[in-house]
Amino acid sequence: MGVAFDIYYKKVALYLRDYIGFSSTKHDFTNGNVVWDKKSQVRVYLPEATIGYVIKDGKHFKLAPFAGFSSMDISPTDNDLKEKPDLKDYELSFTTTYTVGLNVDLKLRKPHIAMLTREQEQSYLFLRIRYGYNFPQFANSYSGFGGNMQYITIGFGGFARRMIRDY
Repeated sequence: MGVAFDIYYKKVALYLRDYIGFSSTKHDFTNGNVVWDKKSQVRVYLPEATIGYVIKDGKHFKLAPFAGFSSMDISPTDNDLKEKPDLKDYELSFTTTYTVGLNVDLKLRKPHIAMLTREQEQSYLFLRIRYGYNFPQFANSYSGFGGNMQYITIGFGGFARRMIRDY
C-alpha cells in the first residue's frame, strides 16, 4: 500500500511515491544463534522519485514508462523485533535503489465534483496498474543480500488540470 503524487509538465511526469510492502520470508535465516523463521512477516519500505514520459494518452487509457531513484529498507516487523530483539541483525537499512517500469492508467469517468478548481477543468478518475523493477544496492553493505525486486501495484486516483481558454 502507499501514497503517490504525480506532477505533470506536458508529457513529462514526476512520480513521488511511498510504498509499504507486506511480505513474508520463504525460508529460515540463521545467523549464529539468531533464527528468522520461515513465514515470518517482512516489511518493505520504498520511497521513490521517478520521471515518466506519456507515450500514449487516449480516451480510455494512458501509458507512461518511468525510471528513477528510490531507497529500499527490508526488515522484520516491530512486533517481531520486540519479541526477538536479535532480529535487528536482519534489518537491511535504506539503500540506493534504481527503479524502472510502466504505468497503465485506465480512465474511468469524470468526477461529480471539482477536483482542483471551481473554474473549468479537465479531470477524470483512473485505475492505475503499475509494474516496477527495482535494483537495490544491498550487496554493497550486506554480504549475501544481492538481488532485485519486481512488483505490480493497483491503485485508484484522480487527475485534474485547469483549462486555460484563449479568446
